[in-house]
Amino acid sequence: MLFNRFCPSCKASVNLKQLHRTFVERYMTRKLWEKYECCNCGAEVFAHCNKAQDLELITAGKQVSTE
Repeated sequence: MLFNRFCPSCKASVNLKQLHRTFVERYMTRKLWEKYECCNCGAEVFAHCNKAQDLELITAGKQVSTE
């Protein structure tokens, strides 16, 4: 889990939960990347294992209104 990272979807400093990667993601397309989910909006992002601060959005989250 990463703490206080900037989510490219909801534009907030949030916790990111590490997700399981598929076979294709692990061995073919994104070997050196880790997959995370934003705890605030549910967006899925990839981060390079050596550059965890550089996040790449892969699916936008569904932000729920708090009103």
